Amino acid sequence: MWHLFRKFQTNLIYTVTGGLWFLTTSIATGYVNIDKLIKIESGGNPRAVSKAGALGLCQIMPRTWKEHAKSNEHWYNSRDNKKVATRYLFWISSTLRRAGDRNFSTPSHILACYNGGIGRFIRSGFRPERMPRETRTYIKRYQELK
Repeated sequence: MWHLFRKFQTNLIYTVTGGLWFLTTSIATGYVNIDKLIKIESGGNPRAVSKAGALGLCQIMPRTWKEHAKSNEHWYNSRDNKKVATRYLFWISSTLRRAGDRNFSTPSHILACYNGGIGRFIRSGFRPERMPRETRTYIKRYQELK
């Protein structure tokens, strides 16, 4: 299963996740393989809860879940967790674009925000190498996964 964000001329983005199509009007664009993200985040356990309180397959923090989930979505439901993570990734990319990051759609920039926080990444001058070691290691692990 793979995950792809693709921007079309109409500024509509189609998200392909395991044969399911979702349509969003977000202007964000980029490419992040959701299966690689899941391997790093939860090892594929849909009911995973981290020490910090991150939830589900994509290890979404409760505050982020509240901001990006719909009322009928549940963190322990794999499909819902992927949808919310997708919305959050779009939001990250879109926010980086508005903040002036010319590489707003690159996986390393999106993942630096996903793992280390968007505010910290913006303060780093949009430079992943200025993020904490944990985040740099996270990005490297993602890049090394097949």
